[in-house]
Amino acid sequence: MLEVVCRLTDHIDSVFGPDESKLHGYPGHPEIELALMRLYEVTEEPRYLALTNYFVEQRGAQPHYYDQEYEKRGQTSHWHTYGPAWMVKDKAYSQAHLPIAQQQTAIGHAVRFVYLMTGVAHLARLSHDESKRQDCLHQLRLWNNMAQRQLYITGGIGSQSSGEAFSSDYDLPNDTVYAESCASIGLMMFARRMLEMEGDSQYADVMERALYNTVLGGMALDGKHFFYVNPLEVHPKSLKFNHIYDHVKPIRQRWFGCACCPPNIARVLTSIGHYLYTPREDALYINIYAGNSMEVPVENGTLRSGGSPAG
Repeated sequence: MLEVVCRLTDHIDSVFGPDESKLHGYPGHPEIELALMRLYEVTEEPRYLALTNYFVEQRGAQPHYYDQEYEKRGQTSHWHTYGPAWMVKDKAYSQAHLPIAQQQTAIGHAVRFVYLMTGVAHLARLSHDESKRQDCLHQLRLWNNMAQRQLYITGGIGSQSSGEAFSSDYDLPNDTVYAESCASIGLMMFARRMLEMEGDSQYADVMERALYNTVLGGMALDGKHFFYVNPLEVHPKSLKFNHIYDHVKPIRQRWFGCACCPPNIARVLTSIGHYLYTPREDALYINIYAGNSMEVPVENGTLRSGGSPAG
């Protein structure tokens, strides 16, 4: 499997990058950045680190890749949900309105935002480049804006259904909120990478809030029914008649046309050990109050723990 992944990644690396012969672009939906960093952590292949760095630094630069791409295909666009070529015009939706270093607030599609920032934080830690680390810490303004002004008490983010996106500071309606399950999972991923870099308990607090509310609440106990969006207030009788609630479902659904949330919930639950603990060179942080068994290699042996939390 690793060989297949590396072969596909090598192909992507042959197509995108700073060389004159390559495309000077980046994905419309960030996620390859966090995947590249995970692959680099396994293989230590420097090209994967360099490609992540390129995607991060090229994003939002001028001349804008999305505009160039749009012109090359004769101004043809296949996405008209919010008007002709809206994904090209609304670059904040794709986190491409500005270079990351110039962005001031959490904006645009919530899942894209946290996926991108997960990759940025992982890059900052594994590059062993102090300037990268400082750049990432400088971007704490983005974390703080999200966590202090655009985060629900349930760990949900993305308060509007239009664009599944952030809105403005403190605009947090209970009934029309989107708060996609995938967004809270991405929030956990972002918090995990910040914990690995800084070891600050604020990230564990947000991660725990998202897990115990929106993420776990997004799946029924039978494991077969799911919420895509997670409002804090639902009026079942109004849903049929009031179209501002078209995205809201009163009960968990068996499946979705765009079924990203069910497998994403499965992904985070099967990797939950990475969230419960954060090993560092000088400490082991316990992030989430949960029953578990754990083995962590340390300098002089193996650290073991097991059983349920004390009641």
